Amino acid sequence: MRAAQHTTIALVLTLTVLAAGGANGQAQLTAPKAINAGLTVLSGEVRIWYFYLSTCPYCLRQEPILARLEQRYGIDIQPISLDGGAPQNRLFGGYEVNDGRAAKLGVHATPTLYLVNPGAKQAVLLSSGLMSEMQLKRRIVRAANKLGWIQNAVANKRQMLAQGTFAPDAKAQQSSQTSMPILDRLNKINRARR
Repeated sequence: MRAAQHTTIALVLTLTVLAAGGANGQAQLTAPKAINAGLTVLSGEVRIWYFYLSTCPYCLRQEPILARLEQRYGIDIQPISLDGGAPQNRLFGGYEVNDGRAAKLGVHATPTLYLVNPGAKQAVLLSSGLMSEMQLKRRIVRAANKLGWIQNAVANKRQMLAQGTFAPDAKAQQSSQTSMPILDRLNKINRARR
């Protein structure tokens, strides 16, 4: 239990330093380990609305990337069909038929991805068209950081730690263990700035 708490605290501290870094923090958030840490802390805080057509060849290629994000980081993927058909790969538990959201958001191409924070009642466009996994990860973390969602997620997890209600899963523990060297590097950068 202590090891899990230690790695979770390291993750929270890492992301606190990253989020507080302003322009340098934004640059630091593009490093692969920082991106993974950012995605881990966003788990359970955000979701992705995935607008698709059941006949779209680009959607077929986007779906495995989205499924990996969902499995690795616990970011809920909400497929929304524009034509009423199921996703081609059937990698998701279910799907919704568009209820008018696409028109309200101006969705004109597929796949289109929106990052959604239900708690903040905000949505931001991630992409309109096929994206690689790394491009998508970077955009998620940059958008969430710019809107303050990472800082809020860190605060939520810090509060849960203080209350003893935060129980990281194996994915979060594994990702936070890889983020510990980032904390050392960022502390060194911050000391050099002073």
